[in-house]
Amino acid sequence: MPSTQMQTEADAIAADLVSSQLRRHARRFSFPLLVYIGERIMILNNETQLLEALGLYRSILSEEWLSRITSTVTDCDCETNGSCKISVRNRYFATDGRDLGTARINYYSERTGADWKIRMVEYLEWPCPDRVAECLPLQLMMA
Repeated sequence: MPSTQMQTEADAIAADLVSSQLRRHARRFSFPLLVYIGERIMILNNETQLLEALGLYRSILSEEWLSRITSTVTDCDCETNGSCKISVRNRYFATDGRDLGTARINYYSERTGADWKIRMVEYLEWPCPDRVAECLPLQLMMA
């Protein structure tokens, strides 16, 4: 996947989260999907579970008045077998311009036919960590 295409995809992922286009966002993933958040892991077996987790995360960000995410692809490591690790740094901003924090994310993708699907996500850093930690339904989804 060329780097301009990866940057375009990272921008689209961020735009879908900001605009709550969660179904469109979910089509980028394969299942079961592993999501690492620091030391914790979520195993999402289907789109319904992914949409539930995304909805909870999006509502945390909405309460902080999320209005914009800027994405930067910081690294890409593609293998000849059709798998890629794409590292992204996102900055989250509120409607009043306030910086909500940074996310450092690794997406592990693989080619399935003509498409790329994300099979694993690793959050190394994320905005509103205290709010995520306090979100009981989200915590119950993690092992």
